[in-house]
Amino acid sequence: MKISNNIELINLHNFSFDYINVENGFVNIKCLNIENRISVYLFLKNLKFSERYMRFLRQSTNNIKINNKPSRIIDTISNQDILSLKLDFIPSLPNKIKYDTICSTPSLHNTLNILYEDDFFLIINKPSLLATIPSKSHYTDNLLKRILLYYQRNKINSNNNTPRIINRLDYDTAGIIIVFKNLFICSLLEECRIYKTYFALCEGYCQNKLKISKNILTLKNSDGVNIIKRVTGKKDLKTVTYAKPIWNNIKNNLTLFEINIKGGKTHQIRVHLSSVNLPIIADKIYGKPHNKIKHTLLVCKKIKIFHPLLKKYIHLEIPFEKDFLKFLKENSY
Repeated sequence: MKISNNIELINLHNFSFDYINVENGFVNIKCLNIENRISVYLFLKNLKFSERYMRFLRQSTNNIKINNKPSRIIDTISNQDILSLKLDFIPSLPNKIKYDTICSTPSLHNTLNILYEDDFFLIINKPSLLATIPSKSHYTDNLLKRILLYYQRNKINSNNNTPRIINRLDYDTAGIIIVFKNLFICSLLEECRIYKTYFALCEGYCQNKLKISKNILTLKNSDGVNIIKRVTGKKDLKTVTYAKPIWNNIKNNLTLFEINIKGGKTHQIRVHLSSVNLPIIADKIYGKPHNKIKHTLLVCKKIKIFHPLLKKYIHLEIPFEKDFLKFLKENSY
């Protein structure tokens, strides 16, 4: 059966692959469960590779190999064939960025706390008071720049590994950051099934589980520029914060929540908790500053991510930062 653009429609649901290795900028996989010859495009489409990645593969016969022979995305493969796919494209960066990456080196003590790394993932414990990406306020030192410097020091080929930060955290927020190292793994984002668990210490006493489902709205000033502070809008089942109290102290009016979210909007946890009168300690935007704590007591503490090449889940957890833990202990009585 064919459709108007001449792409053959067949039952592809059993197609799979075994990961072999990464070599010379290509990922090598063994094609499995193919009864009849099938195009590379339909094979990858069935495996839920993104259209963006497949557009990249189309651009050159240097991006695909079948049994080590340069090929096109419309060429066919059969069971047990070795399919080699280019990991990434060579990024086109302005000279200023290339120069700045090399020359504006943070001091050597600003190293990465790497929790997990392979050819596809770089998972990092970001400290509080460090921006995730460059901005006017945090241009000299930020997590992305530290990653690029790590690449340089360890001679990681950036032509095959352009870092893409998947979950950003606020400057004030500590926690686990997931970096996809190339376009290949980005194309399998939906298959990675990422679960994140946050912890927040809040001002206010709460004994009940919370489900806060409110839209997060961005406001603009008179000049049309976005205001940093967000506000809540109408009920929204796509933007939900689930908060479970795991420790509280009625004397000191504190509650520690374990939090999972649906939606991932900017400042979602901070806005939602503040909207029910449970602002996070030291949140200068949605609560109030604290004389002993310099950053918001919010952390992305646990993650679970499915590795689509190794076909297993990666579980990672980090400890509370020292000042967070000290504050908890001092207010436990």
